[in-house]
Amino acid sequence: MAESDLPEEVMMSILCWLPVKSLIRFTSVSKRWGFIILSDPQFAASQFEAARRRKTLVPRLIFSTNAPQLESVDLADTAFFGHPSSVRHLSLPPEQQRGPPRDVRLLGSCNGLVFVAFDAVSCFYIWNPATGFFKELPEPGFTDGQELMCHGVGYLSATDDYRVFAATYGLRQGRDRRDEDEDEENWVETEETKMFSSRAHVWKTVQDHEHLTISTYQGALLNEALHWANRGVILAFDFAHEEFRTMRLPDTDDSDYEYGVDFKNAGVSEGCLCVCSKLSERSVNFWVMREYGVDDSWSKLFNFTHGVPDLYGNFLVMGSCTVASNWDMLLHQALVKIDHKQEKEIGTDLPEDVTMSILCWLPVKSLIRFTSVSKRWRFIILSDPKFATSQSNAARQRKTLGRRLIFAAEAPRLASQLVSLDLADTASFGHPSSSVRQLTLPLERLGGGPPSDVRAFRLLGSCNGLVFVAFAVSCFYMWNPATGFFKELPKPGFPHSCRELTYYGAGYLSATDDYRVFATTYGVYSDGDSYDVQKMFSSRAHVWKTIRDPCPYKASPNQAILLNEALHWVNHNVLLAFDFAQEQFRTMRVPGTDGLGFKNAGVSEGCLCVCRYVSACSVDFWVMREYGVHDSWTKLFNFSPVAPCRYEDFFVMDSCTVALKWAMGLQQALVKIVHKQEEEIGKYMLPVMLSNWYRVTMIPYQESLLWIYD
Repeated sequence: MAESDLPEEVMMSILCWLPVKSLIRFTSVSKRWGFIILSDPQFAASQFEAARRRKTLVPRLIFSTNAPQLESVDLADTAFFGHPSSVRHLSLPPEQQRGPPRDVRLLGSCNGLVFVAFDAVSCFYIWNPATGFFKELPEPGFTDGQELMCHGVGYLSATDDYRVFAATYGLRQGRDRRDEDEDEENWVETEETKMFSSRAHVWKTVQDHEHLTISTYQGALLNEALHWANRGVILAFDFAHEEFRTMRLPDTDDSDYEYGVDFKNAGVSEGCLCVCSKLSERSVNFWVMREYGVDDSWSKLFNFTHGVPDLYGNFLVMGSCTVASNWDMLLHQALVKIDHKQEKEIGTDLPEDVTMSILCWLPVKSLIRFTSVSKRWRFIILSDPKFATSQSNAARQRKTLGRRLIFAAEAPRLASQLVSLDLADTASFGHPSSSVRQLTLPLERLGGGPPSDVRAFRLLGSCNGLVFVAFAVSCFYMWNPATGFFKELPKPGFPHSCRELTYYGAGYLSATDDYRVFATTYGVYSDGDSYDVQKMFSSRAHVWKTIRDPCPYKASPNQAILLNEALHWVNHNVLLAFDFAQEQFRTMRVPGTDGLGFKNAGVSEGCLCVCRYVSACSVDFWVMREYGVHDSWTKLFNFSPVAPCRYEDFFVMDSCTVALKWAMGLQQALVKIVHKQEEEIGKYMLPVMLSNWYRVTMIPYQESLLWIYD
């Protein structure tokens, strides 16, 4: 149907049902539509009145950040208050953005019209942010040097008259009018109070009031009057009668207040006058006057108590919520939304890039707790790969990655119950309350549980906070213990005759952002001969591939350590390495000439390390100072415990080693050996006794939020 076929009154009636945001988009439909929407006062009044009757007016908050930049945030959507989708950047007309930044003061708003002042008290404007309408008001004629101290705007519906109230403060030389005996001229305070009328299009001087002070600022509009809480009273300026009046504040028990009664920030809640009274640094009471002008109708609306001594100020009460400015202990500033019914803070308007930048400074443990703050924070922390990468990189640069050890044993009670130990705090290593966490593999998500044969479980390795585990030779998983991310990998396709894993490990190729898993298993032919099958998984290709380069050694099951994007094992008198990038094996010689007694490869301060069992009570630790250079092997230290104990499964990690200690009576513990002190410090007693045939596996683990998405 052509536009001309629809009667204009019908078209206008239909358009009146639409919100302003949609109407602004429809101005491009035709010149006629553009004129009706932007320039027809009858249509504008009809649309506004229809939205008011249907209660579909969109409440927004305009705030100033860096002059002359203004922003608008949606107040209707509680869940996403401050989310980028609810924030709009507002642009003042180009002529107001030229030259140096100008001081901008938001005076108030009525019926979608916003009144602003530039450069102290000389330039006043009326502005509609939705349509771009912008008009300068006549100069008010304030004396030079005056500063705007309190202000507000209102509307007289009977005369269709928008009014602006402004009171200024300044100093001048002269005699104080309050001191008639004073002849000498001094600097004295001066106040000027004026009101603008849009119908008369002039400013006029009004009588000031003793309760107007420089701390009153913006007035709250209710019943065609502005209201301020100041100097122990409610001060109101009636636009219709052009005069001031006062009302009493609520009666309170002074003993409840830590610093005495301090009423401030008048507002309007559900059509009632509202004020705030600060109890302490952590608590604020909100009061409402249920019957306007009746002092005895004051009642306490609710109490807002926050757990930490943040600094809250400039409470702006609007309808069923309050917006307040907030500074935390790090002096990060935000706008927060306080819901009256819930009596708690529910949002922040910090730009998301700023929020993410701040959150990146926090450790993973704290971030996991903050997932309950809001749905948006939960999504950012647990599901945003960009944030996870930024947080991990930031922690790595600042060397604040949470270093932990994950321990597992082939005992029935420990098959899927893993233990995580904090490696950073030497003094509390193994302490149940601060260092130890019980981890459980979330196998129930996959509709199953651990295999009946607990000996089939393996901790394969860890990279960037991701842990790779396997059951038998067919079920492989990747897991982030911090976030709970858990995903099954494709089946590797080992032959059915393969029994268990021998060599295995996990790594990461930074150049291609590719996590890789290496696994070797062996099988037995019908004639009794054995054979090996070696495969490697690539997260980028999401497939397993067979490694044709044969492993040069046969060995019992053995876990690898990762260094320089290669896995390393100690096998008799050689170091066996598998290069993930080249997808092939290489060998290196261990220290000395005989090569006897070496086992347990590790990494110490970025160098390859091996342990040599000199005797039952003595172990040497060796490091390869220059990777791949045999002559760079150097003995790091010797560990010779005094007590007659047996130590096994030494796991070397940076500046410490964790070992399984067998004491008298077969009592077992994980102990931490500090390299510089060359002695055992701290221990974790195992919850069950392990038989000799139970295999123990340990992997280093750095907490992160990383995950691998499809």
